[in-house]
Amino acid sequence: MGESRSRWLLHLLGFGQAVPQFEVRDGATLYGVVDLTLADHDVIVEFDATTKYTGPADLLAEKRREDQIRDLG
Repeated sequence: MGESRSRWLLHLLGFGQAVPQFEVRDGATLYGVVDLTLADHDVIVEFDATTKYTGPADLLAEKRREDQIRDLG
């Protein structure tokens, strides 16, 4: 529900189309699927609820994933 509300709010604010479940790739390598990307901007939007992380290992894995995606530019 949070992702849908985020898409709606971004649209109302004039950011253009938000593409859900966008695959981040470098060639054939899939680095992850992000919640939203803004079609008219080079921006990724993630919406994480507090229930996503069940412990420190989950949080560290997510941090590594985000770092890999960020390093792609």
